[in-house]
Amino acid sequence: MILTGKKIILRYPRVSDAKWLFKKLIRPEILLMLEPQTVPRSVRDETKWIREQPNRRKTKNAISFVVVDKNSGELLGTVGLHAFSMRSKRAEAGAWIAKEYWGKGYAKEALTLLINYGFKKLKLNRIEGVCFDFNKRSRRLQESLGFKLEGVLREHSVYKGKFANDCFYSLLKKEWKG
Repeated sequence: MILTGKKIILRYPRVSDAKWLFKKLIRPEILLMLEPQTVPRSVRDETKWIREQPNRRKTKNAISFVVVDKNSGELLGTVGLHAFSMRSKRAEAGAWIAKEYWGKGYAKEALTLLINYGFKKLKLNRIEGVCFDFNKRSRRLQESLGFKLEGVLREHSVYKGKFANDCFYSLLKKEWKG
């Protein structure tokens, strides 16, 4: 499946993407955004994650896309929905874009495509977002898309050996302007 925007396309990840994804994912500026247990430890781990994606889609456990520049074909990052509750019609969105592509609107466009897909095709009612409270870029991005801050879970996660606060956001279908 492919979702097409103005500057990007979202497509399912391929095994041939594993080396690039791992190389960009383990950079400190990206790790800042991620829970340590979600980070692959090798290209082999990344390949395994890619190979698991068809089953995750089938079981409605997660749906992940790579973000690709529409003109150059370059990989930019990933975006996806996970933590599904089809009974409650909700899922959590997540995204990361390689640092060299920050500030160009790729993350916002990727999440816009993903949110539209979640509300229109998957019939979700609620999409959630979680980030560390010190991740200002992620917080601004979610707020720019219309997500509402629901609360902060104090010392909910561990980052670099220290407790960190998590910000919980949500966007309801009736609030979405996309």
